[in-house]
Amino acid sequence: MVDWARDDWPHFHDDFLEYEQVLKQVGRDLFGDTCRIAPMRLRVPDRYDAIVAHTRDMDAGHATALGWSMSWYGFWRTCAPERVHRMPALGLTGWLAHAPHRPAEVSTEHWRARMCAWLAQDLEKSAWIWSRIVLFMRGRGKYLLHAQLVRPSELAQQHQYFQGNTLSMPPMKNPENQR
Repeated sequence: MVDWARDDWPHFHDDFLEYEQVLKQVGRDLFGDTCRIAPMRLRVPDRYDAIVAHTRDMDAGHATALGWSMSWYGFWRTCAPERVHRMPALGLTGWLAHAPHRPAEVSTEHWRARMCAWLAQDLEKSAWIWSRIVLFMRGRGKYLLHAQLVRPSELAQQHQYFQGNTLSMPPMKNPENQR
């Protein structure tokens, strides 16, 4: 099931839907039903891009799930009431925009499998990072949950596709060095 109207987002094709399914599955595996964060949605949004909550009001697992969801789905999709129109997963969009491009010699099926594996790794890595951030904040009495604390696009940039001993794409040239 798609959580957003495909007609409103025509440039998000079936490939995106497949990656979003990986996002949903890993989220369920890590945190269970993320609908459990719904009661928190209505109580604490006090800004348009972040949530600040006292640690006495939210346990560490809940804060980790909420922060992770904000990073991958975006603030509005995570915190908006159920009846509000949704959008594609914003963090996933950034991750895909910064992931390596498919080399011409690699089949689409093989590349999609590689991307799904990288995505699953990065989803798990970001959950671990969020858990560390939450533990740090817990010691200070408040959680500041903002999607930019763990950026999926930066996780995607860590992947390089190697073919033999060379990168599949040459590194970008710095325009300042082309004098």
